[in-house]
Amino acid sequence: MKQGYVCDNCGKFTESAGGPYLDSVTEAKPWACPICGKEACAGCFWKYGAHKKCCEGKTDTELIAVANSKGFDFELTQSPA
Repeated sequence: MKQGYVCDNCGKFTESAGGPYLDSVTEAKPWACPICGKEACAGCFWKYGAHKKCCEGKTDTELIAVANSKGFDFELTQSPA
């Protein structure tokens, strides 16, 4: 039997990598979009853990700030001036 999850957002099945033991690296799990809170699989997210629709009209700085406030760990790297 395959292990994984079906994304509530798009309906795609994402299979865990498996092995004799599942861990945080090999077990596929969805995460909640930091903007809307709905499930986001690897196929549904756009950047900084958020759905593409949720990213529209927001700057990277805004997206990073919201994501980090919800437990993500993104850094905004500034290009040299």
